[in-house]
Order: sequence, then structure tokens, then C-alpha cells
Amino acid sequence: MTLNLQNTYQGASFFDNWVYNYSAIDNTTQGNVHYLDKPNAEKQNLTYVNDAGNAIMRVDNFTDGSDDPSFGRNSVKLVSKDAFDIGSMVVMDASHLPYGESVWGAFWTLNNLSKQDDDGEIDIFEGVNGQESNRVALHTREGCTQSNTTDVDYTGQVMSTDCYYRKNGNEGCSYESKDNRSYGKQFADNDGGVMAMSWDGKGIQMWFWSRAEIPESIKNDYQIHIMVI
Repeated sequence: MTLNLQNTYQGASFFDNWVYNYSAIDNTTQGNVHYLDKPNAEKQNLTYVNDAGNAIMRVDNFTDGSDDPSFGRNSVKLVSKDAFDIGSMVVMDASHLPYGESVWGAFWTLNNLSKQDDDGEIDIFEGVNGQESNRVALHTREGCTQSNTTDVDYTGQVMSTDCYYRKNGNEGCSYESKDNRSYGKQFADNDGGVMAMSWDGKGIQMWFWSRAEIPESIKNDYQIHIMVI
């Protein structure tokens, strides 16, 4: 299958390609976060492009909410204006991802911008509360499972095999990377890396490459849908 470059999101125009999805509080997880619209996120410097041309997304780390039991930190949740159908590859190049206690950074796809759980979700990157390596996952309708046998080509550790979102607290079926450069301090110390997800008639495949291991085809923006953060 041949892929042709459809969109590249990077540099000064990066944030023009996204919708700031907000509803005052994070009502989809157990996180205590307030998502901001674009004007307020920019006012608080939570989204901007730095002098190096890197798009920055961050959380409020300057407000003391210790005396307010209802306090939630301001942050952002962005949804792409473009949609990608079967036969697509999505690539994210990141130099830093949030890590440590009480964080929940993620880069994922949803079906048709729906908020319904049973419409499906593909987690390309997710790092939650002290997690030390990236975990990829599928959240689907009932009947979807993944293999846990040695004849499948994967290098991560199988964490769960039932993708049905109503099982095990919506854990989904997931792999956790064995490469500790895929997330956390070592990811940051190594200037990040690249994550990719391919979705075609054969299934869904995901990869991680450290900065020194990125394939030339990715570096050259060749025959891929690329999203750069």
C-alpha cells in the first residue's frame, strides 16, 4: 500500500489546525482538570510556539490550590480539524512529554469526534501518574480481543487482551513498551522520539523510535501522514 502525505502540523501554524475542546472540567476521566478555550489558554501561556518552532502544550504549574478542595488545574485538550480514514498512518514527533505523579498526558484517536465510549479509541501515547514507559491501547465495542501468543510480532509487554470498553474499568487491550526511552525522564533526556500508528485492512500497528533510530522515511516526510508536536 502506498501512502501520500496529506497534512503536516508544525511550526508557527501548528495550533491553527486544532479545536480547543473544553467543557470547564475534564468529564471523561477521573482527572481534576479544567480545559480552557484558545484565548484563555494563550493568555495563560498554556499553548504557544517557542523560538525553536516547537509547539508547546502545558498545564498550569504556577497556581497554589492547596486551600481550595474543588481546585482543578487549567490545561488544554485539542482535537484535530482533520479526520483520517482506514489506510492512514499518523506520526507524532515529540521532544518532551509530561511525566511524573498526577499527570495524564495522551495522544489518541476517536471515531468521528464522538463522545460515546463504544465508538472506539486508539491510544498512540498515554502516560498516567508515575508510569515509566508508553502504553498503547484499543478501546472498542464487545467482541474485539488481541492475541497474547509468541507468534505475534511485538516487542512490548501484553497488559490486557479484551478491548471491550465495559470490561475491567475500560482498561482496553494494551501493550506497554519495554523501551524505557519511550516515555518519562529518559524520553526527555534523549530529546524525545517518534511514535506512529498505521491503520489498514490488516489491522492496527504502532511503533516507537528513539531520536537516534528514526527511519529515513519518517525524517523525510515520505509517504506518510505526519503530525509533529
